[in-house]
Amino acid sequence: MKIICKQLTLPICIFDIVGIEEKSSKDLSTEQSTFVWFELLTDLLFRMKQTEKSKLDMIEQCRLVYKDNEKEKITKFQTTYKSVDAIRWYTDDSFLYKLLNKAFRTETFDIIFKFRFFYQRFT
Repeated sequence: MKIICKQLTLPICIFDIVGIEEKSSKDLSTEQSTFVWFELLTDLLFRMKQTEKSKLDMIEQCRLVYKDNEKEKITKFQTTYKSVDAIRWYTDDSFLYKLLNKAFRTETFDIIFKFRFFYQRFT
């Protein structure tokens, strides 16, 4: 796999961000190193300390993607979310499910990083 790195908010890039294609499974015989790096990076996110900034990063990304719709749900999430409600928020037909699933299918780590607040509570 050709690895191309454009300027991202993260200091490293190990994924092909040009011509991103969605994947729900991997052929480990050809993508083993990418798979291992992706697993290590998601494990690192799980272990990171939670801050208010991590929640604000996620909310900002959601508002950026959903400029005109989902505003009420995003505001409700920001004001009422508790970690015990993580599964309910994820399974609801809302912005969280759509954005987080797409980020994992496309392996867009900068978006996954912005969702670290929710990801840590969901796993």
